[in-house]
Amino acid sequence: MCSSVVERCPDKTEVEGPIPSTLTMEEKKVQSNMSIWKPVMVFYVKTTSWIILPVLLVILANKFFFKIQESNFMYLGLLALGFGITCSGIYKEIKEYKKTLK
Repeated sequence: MCSSVVERCPDKTEVEGPIPSTLTMEEKKVQSNMSIWKPVMVFYVKTTSWIILPVLLVILANKFFFKIQESNFMYLGLLALGFGITCSGIYKEIKEYKKTLK
């Protein structure tokens, strides 16, 4: 007669907690791919922030500080300044990234 209950062997000891294991080849491959992409993603985030932050600061400065002024020359000047800051920041990040590649 077959029983659906699994019998335990008395010589086996049970351990509480997870079973220790080593990384499989597939997990190692995934980890190595992540280590390749990490510097690229850090570079991407830094350059994107150099694009977004100066433009946002100019827009907020125009909205809150220059409500009275009717001409847009101050806004255009601040926008040009923000563009210059963006270009110099991206140039700086590219130089740093090139150093890490060598």
